[in-house]
Amino acid sequence: MSDFRKQFEDLQRMARGEDTTAGAVRQTYLAIGADELIETLGDTIVCERCGQVHPVEYGRKDGRVDKDMAYVKCNGKTYLCGAGGKRWRARG
Repeated sequence: MSDFRKQFEDLQRMARGEDTTAGAVRQTYLAIGADELIETLGDTIVCERCGQVHPVEYGRKDGRVDKDMAYVKCNGKTYLCGAGGKRWRARG
């Protein structure tokens, strides 16, 4: 089987929610530049999408709050809003 065919079949399995890693670990990365981290992040944030104030939420790691990544929920969706205690504003 060609590499292309195998990759195509892996994508189809992923779309169906099946495990295609076969023991390998797949990770997604997001790079945030230092110039994109602006003011210190507070307990609330004015949403860039709707203009309303939303509470800042954090993930959990080992049962504890992990303040490495911060997010807000707006209109049923979750948006990344900070990292390392700083507010994130993407370039562009």
